[in-house]
Amino acid sequence: MNLLTLTALMVTTLFWGSSFVATKLVLEVWPTWAYMFLRFAGASLVFLAALLWKRRLAIPRRVIPRLMLLSVFQPGLYFLFESLGLERTSAASSAIIIAAIPAVVALASAFFLNERLSRRGWIGTLLSISGIGIITLFDRNAGTQDASLEGNLFILLAVLSGAAYMLLSRRISRDLTPLQTTGYQMFFATFFFLPGFIVQGDALMHTAVQWEILFAFGFLVLGATFAAFLSYNYALSRISAPKASIFINGIPVVTVIVGWIVLGEGVNWVQIGGGALAVGGLMYASRRETGEIKLEA
Repeated sequence: MNLLTLTALMVTTLFWGSSFVATKLVLEVWPTWAYMFLRFAGASLVFLAALLWKRRLAIPRRVIPRLMLLSVFQPGLYFLFESLGLERTSAASSAIIIAAIPAVVALASAFFLNERLSRRGWIGTLLSISGIGIITLFDRNAGTQDASLEGNLFILLAVLSGAAYMLLSRRISRDLTPLQTTGYQMFFATFFFLPGFIVQGDALMHTAVQWEILFAFGFLVLGATFAAFLSYNYALSRISAPKASIFINGIPVVTVIVGWIVLGEGVNWVQIGGGALAVGGLMYASRRETGEIKLEA
């Protein structure tokens, strides 16, 4: 793995880990569908400028249907379920549950794609999913609304959407550059959230202007959406999805730290125990792969 790929994965982890906190801040004021539309419409403008500058706007027609399908799962359903979940549960619980995506990808690959999973892989994956199950069913964070179970289940739906995206996106990089893949995901996601914006737009117009919310929204557009998605898709074009997923395990750590600093969220024993099983299981399953990671100039 070269240094640029490693940097891209670290940027992705930092920005996506912080995005749970930023999203929770924005959703305290803005309606969900309206926020999602504005987030991806803003990102689309940035990507449009980048694609025009690089002269990469045109893409093969044959990839458009598949790219539209990918965009339904992510950003579409993934971010819809994630936002609905963050309205109802803590940022820390959300990030830990999202960390189950690699485990779900591994299981789905074994069952539906006939990809062999080693004994270590089975043990680690099942441990990881057990930890996520504990958090989903038993977490009752005192600092959140009473509907914590409902919120955790929405986040679990986001996990399934993200896993479906990772499985379907494996060969898209053969036809498109990372910039094209990410840019068109943003374009299609904007249309995905447009109907909700039409319904909720009036409610957004009546919200008071708050600079901290605008700052969080700007970070989500430029950092967590533009920079993070571009970085992750670049990494996926250089290494396998399972190996890239190893680094995403750091997202809950970033979220817990940022959530504690910004939101004052604590961490309870259910989160600690479930999170240890979830992340520890993934680390155990991928220990042989991580041992092969080397920096190259």
